[in-house]
Amino acid sequence: MDTSETYIKMCNCEEIQGQWKPNKIDFAPYYSLAIPMNIPRKSRVWLPRQDQLQEMVGEEYPIDLLYGFHRFYNTMGCDLYPHTINGAKTSMEQLWLAFVMKEKYNKVWYGSDWIDSY
Repeated sequence: MDTSETYIKMCNCEEIQGQWKPNKIDFAPYYSLAIPMNIPRKSRVWLPRQDQLQEMVGEEYPIDLLYGFHRFYNTMGCDLYPHTINGAKTSMEQLWLAFVMKEKYNKVWYGSDWIDSY
């Protein structure tokens, strides 16, 4: 599970946080510290697991999901989301989140925020 500062920043957006339906196994750090679930929701940042990100895309069949992710990564993902950024490895959660944001909201990560893609 990616709990890096980058992933926390990437997840801290209306599109992702608005989909959170808290349950006991979710991870919601605040400034990379795990906190109890009784802290107000607005103070927490939900970090979706990879399976939760995959569900957000909404493909019925796993092969369609994998094909879409493959197409995304080969056409733009490898340029926008290299294997390392400033020496830190790009996690699979970051890549799947980028895929979700591109597919559902036509946004790409621009180092510190999501921006509209052209």
